[in-house]
Amino acid sequence: GPTFAVDIAALEPVGFTLATMGKKDFEKITNAVKDGVKFEHSHDILGIEMAGSLKNAYAIGSGILSGFNYGHSIRCLYITAVLNEMRNIFKQVGAEEKTVLTLAGVGDLVLTCTSLNSRNFTFGSLFSLDNKKTKDEYLKNNTVEGYDNLKTYINIFKDKKIDAPILFMIYDIVINNADSEKLIDLILK
Repeated sequence: GPTFAVDIAALEPVGFTLATMGKKDFEKITNAVKDGVKFEHSHDILGIEMAGSLKNAYAIGSGILSGFNYGHSIRCLYITAVLNEMRNIFKQVGAEEKTVLTLAGVGDLVLTCTSLNSRNFTFGSLFSLDNKKTKDEYLKNNTVEGYDNLKTYINIFKDKKIDAPILFMIYDIVINNADSEKLIDLILK
């Protein structure tokens, strides 16, 4: 990313971070694609993979915040806190911290955390309704990658003692029905 499939299908200008071990594979892929696409290369396969899945879980948190009907400032504060947390996670797992600044890092995170086209963001916004049936129906009828990513990462991070307080808070809200206002308190610390 940062791209939505609908934008690719519409042949709109888009950009990607491609992680490959060597430049030859990167060049093969980029040479096969038509104009209108920006590519950046990374050797950090682990970091790019994690950025692509973590952003889905974090977008749920951004959706939760949108449900409070605050302005855009709180989401920008949230995204900044998340970028710092992702950088810290990457450091803890041996990925490159600078990966957070790629199109797959900050670019995809901002797209997913701010767009109504994001199913993860939309799912998070349902938490302001405090209606379990609505959330369950949304999960049943839509692919919400962040929901499964969240559960997977929390299990891994607990086991490996990875520090990720925002992600753990989102988990507590989504899975354990914790008060969603605790997310605001956490990012204001």
